[in-house]
This record gives sequence, C-alpha cells and structure tokens, in this order.
Amino acid sequence: MSAQFWEPPRSPRAAFEARRARLWAELGPNGLGSICLPSGFARPRNFAHNVYPFRAESHFLYFTGRHLEGALFVVEDGVERLYLLERDPEEALWSGPPPTYEELSEELGLEVRPLGDFEPRAGMATLPPQDEETALWLSALLDRTVEAQSGPDLVDGDEALAQVMVDLRLRHDAWALEQLRFAAGESGKAHEQGMRVARRASREYQVRAQMEARLGESALRPAYGSIVTMCGEVLHQPDSSGLLGPGLLLCDVGGETPEGFAGDVTRTWPSSGRFSGVEREAYEAVLRVQLDAIAGARAGVSYGELHERACLLMAGELVGLGLLEGAPRDLFDSGALSVFFPHGLGHLLGLDVHDMEDLGDRAGYGPEAQRADHPAFRALRLNRVLEPDMVVTIEPGLYFSPLLLRRAKEDRTIARQIRWAEVERFRSVRGIRIEDDVLVTDEDPVILSASAPKSVAEIEACLGA
Repeated sequence: MSAQFWEPPRSPRAAFEARRARLWAELGPNGLGSICLPSGFARPRNFAHNVYPFRAESHFLYFTGRHLEGALFVVEDGVERLYLLERDPEEALWSGPPPTYEELSEELGLEVRPLGDFEPRAGMATLPPQDEETALWLSALLDRTVEAQSGPDLVDGDEALAQVMVDLRLRHDAWALEQLRFAAGESGKAHEQGMRVARRASREYQVRAQMEARLGESALRPAYGSIVTMCGEVLHQPDSSGLLGPGLLLCDVGGETPEGFAGDVTRTWPSSGRFSGVEREAYEAVLRVQLDAIAGARAGVSYGELHERACLLMAGELVGLGLLEGAPRDLFDSGALSVFFPHGLGHLLGLDVHDMEDLGDRAGYGPEAQRADHPAFRALRLNRVLEPDMVVTIEPGLYFSPLLLRRAKEDRTIARQIRWAEVERFRSVRGIRIEDDVLVTDEDPVILSASAPKSVAEIEACLGA
C-alpha cells in the first residue's frame, strides 16, 4: 500500500497584499509615518556555521509569508519595500542560489531592494526581535537602541505599532484560518499516530519521533518543543528519554505550517493501552471540564470568566473524586484548586503558539484588563472578550505535583481542604492535560483539532486495547 502525504495550503499573493493594505490604513490614524519590521537571523547552536533552522519573526511573516533571513519590511510615504541583505555569491555552492530581487518582487507584490539602499527615517517605528544579534543589527540600521524581547515595555511610535499589530492579527482572516485549520488538523493526526505506535514503543522519544515524523509528512515542523512524557506532573517537561511503563503518557505536540501558523494539541493516554480505574476517573473529570469550556467559547464571552467557570467546575469534579472537600467557590478562593490546576485555561493561537506574547499582555489582555494576583489567575495568558475569528486553546489539566503538594501542606487553610489519603490513591495519575484548538464564531465554536482521539473509547480503540 502506497504512503499518503498531505500538501499544506499556500496563501496567495493577494492575502499578503490585503494584509499590507490593512496595515497602511491603520498607520496614519495612529500617528505612524513610517515603520519597519525585521525578519531576523538564524541562531548558532554551538558554532557559527551550525545553526538552528531559521524561522522569521512573526510580524514580518504576517506581511510576507517568507522566511527570508536578514530582511527588512518597510512602509514609508505610502510605499512598501522589502530590503534584503546581499548574500556572498560563494554561498550558492553550499545553500543554492537565492531568488533574484525580480523573482521575489513578482512573488510578493513588493518592491525589493538591497539592504544597502535602506535609509531610516527619523521616528521610524519598529517592533523588537527576540534575539540579541538581530536587535543589535536593527539598532545599527535605525541609529537608536532596540532591545531584544522588549515588547512588553514599548513607548511612543513602537508602542503604537504594537497596538496596530494586535488589532490586525487578533481576528484571523480567511487565509490565516485555512493555515490554522491545517496545522491543528495535522497536529491531531500526529497524536493519533502516537497512540497507534505507543504500545510497541519502549521509550518516550520513540513515540515523540513518530509524532514529529507525521508532522513532517505534511510539511510541518514542531511549533514548539514537543512534550512527550510519563512525568505529566511536570507541566512542560522537556526531556523525552524516559521508559514507557505503567501510567499515563502526556503528549503536547503541535505543528507549524511553512507560513508559520501553529497548532497546539495535547492528549493524555495510558501506555498500557487501557485506562485503570483511577486514571479513567481522573481523565473523565478533566474531559467534562474541557468540553464545557469549549461549548462556552463563544463570541461576546469573557475568556477570564470562562476560565473561572472551568476552575469552579474542576473544583466540583475534585470534590466528587474525593480529593478536595468544601464548596467549589471556597476551594477556588483559598488556592486549594490551584494545587491541582495551576495554569490558565488557554491562550491565543496564530503565528505564535502563544500568539503575540512577544508584545506582553497587549493581545491577551487588551487595554482594560489587568493580571490579577490570585492563585487561579496568575498564570492566565488570555483575559479578554472573545470575538469571531479568534482562535484559542482550551486546555484544563489535573496534576499531582510534589512541589505544589508540599507547599499545600504548609498552608493550614489549604491543607485542611485536601483529603490526603485520596491524594495518595490518585498520585499514580501524575498529570493529565487535554487541549484543543478552537475557532470562535458567531455561532457554535469549531474544534480545529478534532482529528485527535479524545474520549476514553476513542483512545483505547486507537491504542488497540
């Protein structure tokens, strides 16, 4: 039987022209005469010529769709230009010939010039890159200091440009939604692949390799460091070298399209092929919370309120499991719930897996909302009213973290609300997270990652139990 492969969608030139037109329409009303956005540079691994795969800055990608190293997208005087760092002709031997300026201009619908032609305007606004090398390069070009990763602290024109970008990227256009559907759908299929091979594997990395290979079959690369671990109580466990033994395997794996749009999907399944009694009880409790939250992810709903509702439902579920005792609101207010559910319900999704978090809380919180100093809200990445064409993740979890449980014992109020004998009964569960990518619409929410098996019956069937 021949192998099947999947082609990613490719946005037409008109998509980027439309985005650039929207950008230009927003510059004048926001007091911006000229702006530039850098693409960045490949970052060395252990010496200069051994680099990580290049991935352009997301704001640059939004308007060009191309990973062009050492490039600058500029808008000034109503003209859009792309400036490119000229490559050494000798590089063609090793990397192949680059596209000509004429070829790029035709492909992108932009005037393309060598970087040596660039002349910065006084007051030209920009957004800071994530790496120091690009920040120093951009500082030299603009003759002013641009600090890497300074997006949360921007002022003047840079701050105005950041808000323009949030307004443009918060609600996805049709081309971006096509990319996100593909990324989420193929990421879900990677989880299905992981389940199908899990019982034949002996190490976590073998499952991870199969999942990432499935992404590669669709021209996707990991959108973030994949998490494949039996240590589910460690929220972002980077290591995947452990043995597969009795218990649950937590897999947080998502792919990124060639244009940079991300999928972010998590499933948790029994490495044995069948959920044990306590594993099934805990898993179905988390699943009920997740399904309720997905159903509530509608236009006009505050994501912060959706998160709080999920927390209260989770508190009720943990009372039902015997892990906590008390009223859900009291368990939420005291912080007892946060011992077992210590993170937010989800986040924005787009060109960044945590979309536009390079700009601080501007996208996730908006101009009015502020982060609350409450155990259940400190790690909440999204707290704004949902609008049609936003894409968010919904990812409640249940964890038995030795660190958090130890701290809970030191808090007299919380210690009394936890039933410690039941904690021991469930401790082998370690960690469960269930995450889907959800499109907000004027009607019912759409689960973009529905291709990943999720119910107990679906998972066990896929595992071959």
